[in-house]
Amino acid sequence: MYVGKPDSKVERQKKLLKGFEKVFIPAARSTELMIPVLLEDLRYYDVDKYGWVLEEGKYQVMVGPSSVEENLQKTNVELKIC
Repeated sequence: MYVGKPDSKVERQKKLLKGFEKVFIPAARSTELMIPVLLEDLRYYDVDKYGWVLEEGKYQVMVGPSSVEENLQKTNVELKIC
């Protein structure tokens, strides 16, 4: 599972590996899988603030066999900091 932040205020990679699980799914079948992502895994280091920052907004979650795969399944997740 890869996570990206298309509208980030800082330069980031388009997709970062944030979790994985190796599963074998027979043809014409499906399965459910839970891959937890901690909020601290989404932070970046801000050199001006001398600390880690969690940027709120839309994150894109992508699932597929490889980061080079062009047709990853994508969904958007909204993150609001309270």
